[in-house]
Amino acid sequence: GAFRVMVTEAYHRRCAISGEKTLPVLEAAHIQPYSQQGPHNPNNGLLLRQDIHTLFDRGYLTISEDLHVEVSKRI
Repeated sequence: GAFRVMVTEAYHRRCAISGEKTLPVLEAAHIQPYSQQGPHNPNNGLLLRQDIHTLFDRGYLTISEDLHVEVSKRI
């Protein structure tokens, strides 16, 4: 959809964490979940590889306010 296109372009077609550039394995993730009134715009998005997106959505990875990746101790 439009959100994926906007986020893909904003991240220059590369995963925000791994740098992966194979488009079929990249997904647009909402930073603040859309289901919790998170805006549907690129400022609320990350382009992530599918496996990283799953970890992010399940709370195993987060992005700190200073833009560092933080990994849960549950992994």
